[in-house]
Amino acid sequence: MKKLENVLLLATSHNVAKTYIYKLNRLGLKPSKIIFLKWRNSSFSNEISGLTNEEFRMLDSKLKANLKSRGLFTGDLSFTTEEILEYLDWEYETRVIENINGEDLVSFLKDRMHQEYIIYCGGGILRKKILSCGKRFIHVHPGELPLVKGADCFLWSSLVHDRIGMSAFFMNEGIDTGDIIDTKNYSIPNLEIDLEKLEARVAKQLLINFVDSHYRAELLGSLFMNIPDPAYWKTTRQNPSEGKTYYFMHDALFPQALKKFSQSKMKMVS
Repeated sequence: MKKLENVLLLATSHNVAKTYIYKLNRLGLKPSKIIFLKWRNSSFSNEISGLTNEEFRMLDSKLKANLKSRGLFTGDLSFTTEEILEYLDWEYETRVIENINGEDLVSFLKDRMHQEYIIYCGGGILRKKILSCGKRFIHVHPGELPLVKGADCFLWSSLVHDRIGMSAFFMNEGIDTGDIIDTKNYSIPNLEIDLEKLEARVAKQLLINFVDSHYRAELLGSLFMNIPDPAYWKTTRQNPSEGKTYYFMHDALFPQALKKFSQSKMKMVS
């Protein structure tokens, strides 16, 4: 297992963290430090309400098979992040926080962590204080930058540009405006599930929580596999005026985006 000496993984309970861990492990790579964040009094859950356990298992099984056929499946997301870390025997430290921008986390990262690069797995919008703690935060965004910025970009990218875009960048104070490390585009997969028969919120959660994250991990893994030290990554500065910033997709538009996942072809665009 090759250790990424200057890299810290800021893990959470979110499925994005799980896919990153699975992907890096599969590539024989491991961050030099893993911090697992727990929110005090948090009720966060990756479970999908509105489905019985049997219904979810059936849908999840189809998604896994579909992603495996494309070489994108990273691992079983039904396990918790902690269970995955313990199964892989990856040592980690747990920190209980109030919010991602809290003084306790900022001070901890600044004063006690020597790693310069942090893999960010979500948990809120990062503000100036934490972004100025002397670290560079690596984020994978579901949309090709600078074209698609903002919220629900996995859906907007599919609806507006007829492809799934993924972008890795170093975070700054803007919304998805940091220096771009790499981008990839994929054709929209036919998931072979009748998503339109599901409740809209259920279909949306399946796409964003159980499909999107595997694509993010694919791009993250390729970055570290090609060049393990982020100090040597080449970046491209964005022009803040380029592209478009999207907001959460309105319910009236969502069915149009959903149709893309049953009408698409199955090959990578670029």
